[in-house]
Amino acid sequence: MAATGRAATALGPLGWRIASPALLLALLALALAGPGLTMAGPDSAGDAAAAGSTPPDGTEGAVSADGSAPAADDAPSVNPTPKSGDYSIFGDMPGLVEEGEAVLSRSTAVLGASEEFARAPIANGRFRLTGPAAPLGRVLLRLYDAEGNSKGSTQFILEPGETRIERGGYAVGLIARGGPYNRKVIAGWRDGDPYQSILNQYSAAMEARGALEEQDEGYEALKEETIRLYQELMGARREALRTIALAEGDPLSSLFAIEMGGMGGADALERLAQLEPRIGEFAPLQSLRSRLETGVRMRETAQLVQPGTKAASFSHPGLDGETYALDDVLASNRYVLVEFWASWCGPCRVENPNMKKAYERYQEQGFEIFAISLDDDREDWAEASEEDGIPWINTGDLQAYAGPVPALFGVRAIPMNYLLDASGTIVAIGIRGEELDAKLAELFDS
Repeated sequence: MAATGRAATALGPLGWRIASPALLLALLALALAGPGLTMAGPDSAGDAAAAGSTPPDGTEGAVSADGSAPAADDAPSVNPTPKSGDYSIFGDMPGLVEEGEAVLSRSTAVLGASEEFARAPIANGRFRLTGPAAPLGRVLLRLYDAEGNSKGSTQFILEPGETRIERGGYAVGLIARGGPYNRKVIAGWRDGDPYQSILNQYSAAMEARGALEEQDEGYEALKEETIRLYQELMGARREALRTIALAEGDPLSSLFAIEMGGMGGADALERLAQLEPRIGEFAPLQSLRSRLETGVRMRETAQLVQPGTKAASFSHPGLDGETYALDDVLASNRYVLVEFWASWCGPCRVENPNMKKAYERYQEQGFEIFAISLDDDREDWAEASEEDGIPWINTGDLQAYAGPVPALFGVRAIPMNYLLDASGTIVAIGIRGEELDAKLAELFDS
């Protein structure tokens, strides 16, 4: 989906995206470097539910069967394909982006993959996207400046009528305000006092931490506080969406809440089976079910891939056109880190500088990194690789999570890695930052 010259992007706090490497490092390390943070895909709300992780925020929008917007208190029609009615998405972003592009995409049936279906120019800070609002469902809007740098993103429900894109504040990024489905599925809890109270605390902690250097007194305490509040914020979001997903009133609202990350895994598949007879044949439901089924299979595989077990052999095409076999790499090294990442994965990109230091220190002693990109767009993958200066084996098949290698390891969300010894036995799983440094020091320096 990348445009020519577009900088690779990464998810930042609450779902907005950052392209500048310096800003990426500062903000993502500031807000999201807590343990266990994972991303499931570039269009990641429903994908994260499928993969078993919860990504950051989206926003607010619903329609009658004829495409008209019902009153706020009306139950939206179950008909997912209005007879008439277009969407109109409007934004006025002075000071954020003056010239550039607004790009709209949705998830496909492949876990971690998305497809662009509309774009419009940004001129003098303003843009408008229009088109048929069918099928209804979760979409991702991304804004780019004239140089291709990402300036923010938000997820919301595509539906007839106008959706307005707004700037949501320091820790929120962009939000969308639309019609009844957006109000029912997103805005109802997002704008409510309980969620806003946690968000205000999180924003204050983020700002306070941003004013300090890492070595300053109080920095570590604020780091722990921002992590705690972020997890609390995501928990409130998840529970609100889960309540909507399980509600018996409107089946489309329940489906959209699942798409936004309210349920995942086998629970979500069971709920979809209950909703499908009421909704009928509907492409977004079928795509979501496919992603969920992939995620469940991967979870089952992941339970078998544990330290002490042997990793399966595989070969994978490199960005440089060569094909790399894991067995060959193991044969010429003492330890190999199999690293799953993607251009859109903020935590992955933040970790790359630390891995480069480890690589430079231990490569000559027999340490290699075998990276598997989960990008589905070669240009995005190549641009991110160049931006981050990746020096190690860099492979990918552009199948996102649908490729055979993620399935071998049961990878459900990234960043994820597996440290193997020369025999292919897994020594450690999911180590990064100080934990990776300590493990490599133990193996090479002792």
